[in-house]
Amino acid sequence: MQSIASLCKNIVEEDSAIFPRVTLSTPSIRQLGMEDLLTNQAFSFCKRELHTWVFSYSELFDVPALQDSLSALEIERAALFSTKELSSRYTYARGLLRTVLSRYVGVAPEHVSFEYSSLGKPYINNRSLHFNLSHSEDVVFLVISEEFELGADVEKVRCVPEGTSIAERWFTKQEAEWICSSDHNTRESAAFLRCWVIREAFVKAVGFGLMLPLNSFGVLLPEFTITEATLTNTPMSPTITKHERSDDVLIIELTPQNGYCAAIAVLTV
Repeated sequence: MQSIASLCKNIVEEDSAIFPRVTLSTPSIRQLGMEDLLTNQAFSFCKRELHTWVFSYSELFDVPALQDSLSALEIERAALFSTKELSSRYTYARGLLRTVLSRYVGVAPEHVSFEYSSLGKPYINNRSLHFNLSHSEDVVFLVISEEFELGADVEKVRCVPEGTSIAERWFTKQEAEWICSSDHNTRESAAFLRCWVIREAFVKAVGFGLMLPLNSFGVLLPEFTITEATLTNTPMSPTITKHERSDDVLIIELTPQNGYCAAIAVLTV
């Protein structure tokens, strides 16, 4: 089995590293939200379990106490945003992260102490807890695990006119062809966003961030037909739609909320 270190080395050094697709059982997923947060209960994990927390900014703004747990550095950073809305979103998202994590580590939100890797990925020192937060439009998406290093990304499903040109320039040839094979702008955008969240989740999982060029790796997507139904407003419960693995990387796709697509990349070794 290829190690994470060698996988990352290959991705950085090779022109394109396409992940082979292998089906296997995924970790179980427990979805939580504001109702669970307001119970003030502590949370723990079953074996091979991921916790996904899904919130809307509109409901976060109804809990002003989330602002009270930020550190002096976080308050200073919030003041640097160009608009009040962006500052508020950062403040509430950061307060939410502290509040949720406090339920796992058993300390008050203001006492959650973050450390950062050399590449800027946050973690809690001396705690076996892995987490990643993403947001898009009104949705905040947080994934937590006790066993697996991970990355997560969420996007509002929308028209992305420049998606094809981005894919042709920065994605692999196979990915660009898959996206461009959709014969309608709506389907192209859905395909592009699906590929985008998988890529973002993977980059965040391995901790390389922007140091990992977009065109230095690829995702092998399964046979999948993008239809108009992808963008409908039909209510959907969170569902794992597909899972695939490359040695020690597992990709999970899901719908955290109607009108949004998301992916979780799990490093299983």
